[in-house]
Amino acid sequence: MVFQSLALFPHMTVYDNVAYGLKIRKVPKDEIDRRVDEILELVKIRELRDRKVTQLSGGQRQRVAIARSLILNPKVLLLDEPLGALDLKLRKELHVELKRLHKEVGNTWIFVTHDQEEALTLADRIGIMNSGRIEQIGDKWDVYERPSKMFVADFIGETNIIQGSIKKAYKDYIVIDWRGIELYVPFIEGCEGSKEIYLSIRPENISISKTRPRVTGKLNLFNGEIIDEIFKGSYVTYYIKLPNKEVLRVTVLTKDADFDVGDKVFVYWKPRMGVSIIE
Repeated sequence: MVFQSLALFPHMTVYDNVAYGLKIRKVPKDEIDRRVDEILELVKIRELRDRKVTQLSGGQRQRVAIARSLILNPKVLLLDEPLGALDLKLRKELHVELKRLHKEVGNTWIFVTHDQEEALTLADRIGIMNSGRIEQIGDKWDVYERPSKMFVADFIGETNIIQGSIKKAYKDYIVIDWRGIELYVPFIEGCEGSKEIYLSIRPENISISKTRPRVTGKLNLFNGEIIDEIFKGSYVTYYIKLPNKEVLRVTVLTKDADFDVGDKVFVYWKPRMGVSIIE
């Protein structure tokens, strides 16, 4: 297990910390030397084997803690928020290293984190917990694109949550009323017995244009006004006020962000781009 505090022995060297579990198991010294060198090479800190852990950086200590756990060849490795104490830049660098290590070692890792981006970056499958209860488990793409509950939709990434009343259900879609605006949303089982429905629509799944789009088929299309914008480096998030006074967030790549606060725009998306949720 890799603890959030790392739980390294400060009076020991890197070698002694990593070898500790093998020594407790009475493994012969020559085998300990070989396995320690192999695991330190794997985590790319072999040159630090004789240093005290107090002389290491945060990222280096993290690698020592992982090496100490992996050297025992566990079938399952538990990591309890191991990157929580590191700064953002270092965490992102270690994300790449952790993915490489996991691929090379090939065992199962259970990684606890409160950082949604970290979970999406590292995981193959994600389990979302709320007050000790598992809300959803699935492939990270499914959890992000097809959340089964409102908590999951709102917790993972950014999304627009729309609450409306069901007007009529068809085979492939549902017509709902959202404070005076009629919306087409994906069909969901159980809608026949419900009056209220939620729609989760990610900001990147909504399009905006200065001219009316030419799109065939069912389309949610509204007039709106940009009331705010937030520059986030590679993309820009626009806040757009609709005729019913509600505000939607729309994300646009910076290279395509040819809009200003005060612009009148068309906001649109196809029904399949959202996720219907009934609770």
